Amino acid sequence: MHKLDCCLVTDGGAAVVLCSADRARDLPNPPVYVLGFGEAANHRTLGRVLLADLEPDELEEALAHPSRSGITPRWFPNQAERDEVLKRVRENGWDLADGQLAPGVRSVAVPLRGASGRVIASMNVNTNAAETPIEKLLNEYLPLLRKAAERISRDWELLQSMPIVVRD
Repeated sequence: MHKLDCCLVTDGGAAVVLCSADRARDLPNPPVYVLGFGEAANHRTLGRVLLADLEPDELEEALAHPSRSGITPRWFPNQAERDEVLKRVRENGWDLADGQLAPGVRSVAVPLRGASGRVIASMNVNTNAAETPIEKLLNEYLPLLRKAAERISRDWELLQSMPIVVRD
């Protein structure tokens, strides 16, 4: 993947670029550890990957709170549609959206897992639909995304196994 392969749709926030702990040690500045961010979970691939891992009661509680992302979704699923999408995400282990967030935007997302196997985060690639066919997104980008997610999940598991040292 190359820098220009990704076209983010944003409300002016920021782009988050992740790398492995090994790669971060080679960079000139110390890493910044991101603990989370907000988004309209039910309407984006990132959020649906997170929601698909929840137990039914956790899912309903998460969706009971309105989104504060500032992004108005184009897709408003009813419960049956939502449940069908989340079932597909669970079966595939990833999610694909084509124009649901914004016209001309395609996205594929995968989970990051903790040591327990539960989803702790998600990551995605967004593309311009006019420039990136779905086949390229699924056949070229998705395998790379899954490989990166596996590496990040392993790094996270390693980080969690390390003792916490508090310095004065």
